[in-house]
Parts: sequence; structure tokens; C-alpha cells
Amino acid sequence: ATQSGLRSEAREYLLMAAMAGSIAAHEKERALELWNAQAAEIPRVAASPAFRLLRCHAETAGCAAAFRAYAER
Repeated sequence: ATQSGLRSEAREYLLMAAMAGSIAAHEKERALELWNAQAAEIPRVAASPAFRLLRCHAETAGCAAAFRAYAER
């Protein structure tokens, strides 16, 4: 959130790295917090399979509901 001057690709990379690191460290709540804080700010995140995978690893219970719109396409 503090790196607003970064290009979209750099922000995506930082978000992906932070989420993956949080999941690997068994801090799934932190990964979900990152998702909730940044996904709306980065337009392509929710459509990206890699980010959807990370989001679902962070919290499986709401995964299907979060991506229902993409599954119905």
C-alpha cells in the first residue's frame, strides 16, 4: 500500500510474493488481509489464476463464492 508509485506489474509481483510468503509461513490470515487490501487496487489480480490459487490457499471456505463470477464464464 505504501508503494503507490510502482507500476502495476511490480505491485502484482510484490503482492504475489507477500501472499506466498505468508502462506508458506502458515500466516494465512495475513495473506487474506493482503488480498483484501490490494485486490481491488490492482485490476488484473482477481482474474489471474495464480492469484486465485493463492487466495484459495489463504482461506478455502470462501473461495468458491469469491470466484463464482469467473467460474460461470
